[in-house]
Amino acid sequence: MLPVDATDDLVKDPVMDQAESSEPINRLQAYGILRNGLKILDISIGDDAVNHSLDHAETLVKWNRVHNLSAIRSMSNILVKHLLDSFSILKYVRAKDIIDIGSGAGFPGIPVALAKPDSHVVLLDSSMKKAEFLRHSVARMGLSNVTVICERVQVLAKGRKKFDTALVRALGSLNAIAECGLPILKSNGCILAMKGKYPTQELEKLRIPCDSSIHQLSVPGLNEERHLVVLKRKSIKKSD
Repeated sequence: MLPVDATDDLVKDPVMDQAESSEPINRLQAYGILRNGLKILDISIGDDAVNHSLDHAETLVKWNRVHNLSAIRSMSNILVKHLLDSFSILKYVRAKDIIDIGSGAGFPGIPVALAKPDSHVVLLDSSMKKAEFLRHSVARMGLSNVTVICERVQVLAKGRKKFDTALVRALGSLNAIAECGLPILKSNGCILAMKGKYPTQELEKLRIPCDSSIHQLSVPGLNEERHLVVLKRKSIKKSD
């Protein structure tokens, strides 16, 4: 396990110097990049959560060599474009019963589960290959608050289980996200949809009645736009 103060002498710029380097980075360097990024995000999590985040990243690097789970392949890019990107939404995740739709390589579901050990997170993906990877990594980390389900969201929506929050990342338009996400939510639940640029056209084409709010995100080490769209069922005003 790596101590918190291991970050002190690792990076001159909190994240950018090593995260953008094309050179391979070791575990201690990765720890420093992640710790500094979390500090910038004003997120305080324990060493176990940080080290499990690195465990998951290392497992992804290994599996990616054979199974092509993610286009983001290097440890330095996984730290920024997967882990810190996922942690950047943490302050908007207030519920405890959470589903990550189309979880893929486990982002943002696994970082959220690590940072919120009192929550329960379902990682949902219809790909058997990705579900197998997720089960392997979750078992390796010993996470008791994570369940992996290999199923289509449309099938899951037919069941009785409903969630407080649905996390969605890189899964189609906002309209498609609302169509598949709202049916598996409780009446007061919400969808947290991670987007790049401000989704003006997607919001204009949103046909599902929703209340929406948009929050600009800042990901340490990433010089790209990031936004979080919060979708809720349209509130119905009662007449007097």
